[in-house]
Amino acid sequence: MILLPKILIIQNDPTVPPGIITRWFSHFDLIQSFEEKLPRFSDYDLVIICGGEPNVYQVDTFPWLVPLKIELKRTINNSKTKIVGLCLGGQLCAEALDSKVYRHPQGLKVGWELVSLEDGKTDHMFFHYHQYIFDLPKEARRIASNKWWQNQAFLWKNRILAVQFHPEAEGPWIRDCLESQISTAEQLQWMNESHIWLKHQIDDLLKS
Repeated sequence: MILLPKILIIQNDPTVPPGIITRWFSHFDLIQSFEEKLPRFSDYDLVIICGGEPNVYQVDTFPWLVPLKIELKRTINNSKTKIVGLCLGGQLCAEALDSKVYRHPQGLKVGWELVSLEDGKTDHMFFHYHQYIFDLPKEARRIASNKWWQNQAFLWKNRILAVQFHPEAEGPWIRDCLESQISTAEQLQWMNESHIWLKHQIDDLLKS
């Protein structure tokens, strides 16, 4: 009998969907952190923390960030649960690992941007919608970077994957962000390649 991994997806904004991720797993729990009580992350094999409007410091405006931060820190310190953080989720992971999170001097970045992957030879286009960035935590390995910010993604001890961009994003959400149609073959290829990259990263995380 094959035991399926127990997956938890945390949605942090009603306007920012989990995207392609929900079609990769036959069974998962989806919690909307802004209106539902969080379960214990340590009860899961993998927790995926999605993006959203807030930045990590806006706990007065978004008080649900407080229990999310507490549970994330507790999980990192006291369990072997694997964690994937996407955009805001990645910034929360960086903060939980005692790294600095702050606003990029140039402000908001929206659109497709070229990102260099860790082998230094492979570049991919990924969709970006963020203005906050993180420094690289101690013991973390940078696995993606670009000219706009050197720390686009990191892997920490084969347990935490944190990503600034949105490799999970699908056409409807990207179209809304850009206020234009996703119709060119080139953009569809970029989106497909983003999904393949993220799925590979998650598979490796679960195997490690």
